[in-house]
Amino acid sequence: MKRSGLALLSVLLISGLCSCGSDSGSVEIGVCLATSSNTLNTKIGEAIQSTFSDKRVDIQSADNNVASQKSQINGFINMGAKMIVVTPVQIESITTELKAARDAGIKVVVSGANKEGDDQYYDAVTISDEFLLGSNIALLAKHWAEKALAGQDYDVVVCYNEDNDDGRKRSSGMKMIQEPYLKNYDGDYINEAGAVVDDSHKITNPCYLPQASLEGHFHYHTQSVNISSGLDYMAEITNNFPKAKVILCYMSGFSAQMSTYLKNTYPSNYKDYGIFAGGVQGSEPNYILGSLESGVGKSFQYMGETKTGAESVFRGAVSFGGSDAAKSLASLSKKVYEGKEDTDYQKVNAEALGVWFTSKAQDDIPDTLAVKQLDVPFNSPVTDFDPLSCVKNPSENDTTILWQNK
Repeated sequence: MKRSGLALLSVLLISGLCSCGSDSGSVEIGVCLATSSNTLNTKIGEAIQSTFSDKRVDIQSADNNVASQKSQINGFINMGAKMIVVTPVQIESITTELKAARDAGIKVVVSGANKEGDDQYYDAVTISDEFLLGSNIALLAKHWAEKALAGQDYDVVVCYNEDNDDGRKRSSGMKMIQEPYLKNYDGDYINEAGAVVDDSHKITNPCYLPQASLEGHFHYHTQSVNISSGLDYMAEITNNFPKAKVILCYMSGFSAQMSTYLKNTYPSNYKDYGIFAGGVQGSEPNYILGSLESGVGKSFQYMGETKTGAESVFRGAVSFGGSDAAKSLASLSKKVYEGKEDTDYQKVNAEALGVWFTSKAQDDIPDTLAVKQLDVPFNSPVTDFDPLSCVKNPSENDTTILWQNK
């Protein structure tokens, strides 16, 4: 099989066991999902089932249990599957099973690794560049703050999580909002190509927000995955940092509740706040749309669901998979499944970033909710983009207009 070593960044389950497809023979495609507890995983299962509607597809959830996922992969090997698609609970713990599948002549697609591994374990893998994701959260916050809070005195809070390698990398990316010059995860100065440079060749960081570099105006605050309520968490932030107006979050799950707390507690200046986060897995589009006054109560269709704007100050998010993570993975899986000796598909595909943002009415641009897809080399630095230009020329900027106040 012809393969490319180029790593591209291509930014967004079903529980138990189900047998789908028209064939009555053995399993052709086995899907091993890490969990069935979030919308993204559900959509991945649905997208693969739809893409391979003429095949016999079995979809299983490991419920975040490594032992279960090992057993499921082995089960698909014994069933004689032609391809196995895996969203790993912990990829380093299932390499023996993945290699056994390939040794048995089964094609393997792995989604959501955090680094490139030994290619004996897969035919294709998507890799998550967490530092780049965090940097784009910082970029969104910077763009909004410079316009919405110009001339104001305020604090910036980065809500971080460092429980694992992914968390540390994404959190470090968000922290770039206070760095005047472009750096990589290791803290080295880099150029536009991502190459390490000395102090004399450092370049301006597009994520940099000058207010965040002022003494006493930047705060690094933990965002535990065990937070029970976004309301309580936002209360803690505002009590500790009364001047906080720009809040960057590791995960978006509690952003709607955080926004609700601000609305109820500070009704007179509620709209002076901005929340930006990583992850679009459920109802986040409702609240990003609702950060536009004209978007409250308005609706649009996204991934087969109706999203309706709910008043908020959750203004932007960044997610893996571009504008439709599930569809992207299903498309890659189809290429691998159908691949022949002369077929060229990327061995390594860094997952696309979908950058969700709103644009308020200016000139001839109405209030808009859009998502820009970033397809850039893996481990490349963050690059600036002009939201208004993306809205004016969406097809030229890999931008999808999700809603406009026409």
